[in-house]
Amino acid sequence: GPVRDGDVFREIILDPVLALLPDHDGLVSLSEILSSERDALLAKALAPLEASPFAQRMLDLQDWSETGVIEGAGDLEVFAVQALDKRHRKLMKAGRDFLNLDPQQRHQLRIRGKKMRYASEFLHTLFAENKAKRYLESLMHLVDVLGHMNDIAVAGRVLEERLANEGRANMHHGIGFVEGWHAGRAALLEDQAQSAWADFKRQEKFWK
Repeated sequence: GPVRDGDVFREIILDPVLALLPDHDGLVSLSEILSSERDALLAKALAPLEASPFAQRMLDLQDWSETGVIEGAGDLEVFAVQALDKRHRKLMKAGRDFLNLDPQQRHQLRIRGKKMRYASEFLHTLFAENKAKRYLESLMHLVDVLGHMNDIAVAGRVLEERLANEGRANMHHGIGFVEGWHAGRAALLEDQAQSAWADFKRQEKFWK
């Protein structure tokens, strides 16, 4: 998780601003610090993956996928309808009063959207292709926009923490550039999010 967060921060938050101001000392310093921190986190994340218990679990999973049998599985289409209905209801409930949701509530809406997306991608071939395609495209766009908004919100908190603990003026200037650039972007994303949510609410349930 932290490695992924570091990569997102670099690629989505810092790199676009650094591309505009590649010689800014503060931005270059911030980039170097983030790269060093990311490498240290990655080393910690890789250690468990290289241990023998993980390798054995992967082999066990492969054996199960080739030889395992699920008993009493029931009717897949019935299960799909029930599962998709449940996920859709939770998603719509989370998006109720969309215009007044705070960043944390938007984040929860995105999480439910991602769960709905995964379920839809896995089960949509059981139903009409055209309706499923429209639903998925609308849902994916909504999740993507909410994801960008969440990245900016999280980055804002990270930058504020660094600003409070950083005494160098060039770093303060660099962080200010990043915050200002993404403040403008956040306003554009707000309009996109409202449009994406309105479009998604119009989509028919492809499993009905």
